[in-house]
Amino acid sequence: MRDRGIISKIENGKIFVKPMLSDTCISCTSSFGGCHGSCGKMGEEFEVANPKNLALKEGLFVRVKASIKHQTLQGLISLFFPIMSSVLGFFLANHFFGTEKAKALGVLLGLAVSSTIVIMTNSRLAKKMADIEEIL
Repeated sequence: MRDRGIISKIENGKIFVKPMLSDTCISCTSSFGGCHGSCGKMGEEFEVANPKNLALKEGLFVRVKASIKHQTLQGLISLFFPIMSSVLGFFLANHFFGTEKAKALGVLLGLAVSSTIVIMTNSRLAKKMADIEEIL
């Protein structure tokens, strides 16, 4: 499971969680049904929102989930932006050069540039898109 974490710090109204990377916890028999700190590794700390205004304090285990708004935005960017960039690369190459080789390279270049932009955008958005669902 990668939806659980521990609140590592709360400062200036910002809540930071370290995720439990607990893929090895399927067979774990520790307390609370497994994986509350004894067998999972801790991931990189990230900021989360508290839309339900739960009473939180450092050291609590929480369930974290991505907000629907951010998932939708990330999906639209990941699907449509590379397609549109490839089509744009095709038409630009056709307009300026007109050869089949240039069209193919235009599509590949459009796809490569857009994929790089998508990866950079998603890596920045991913750290700001989680909400605390519940206290475990």
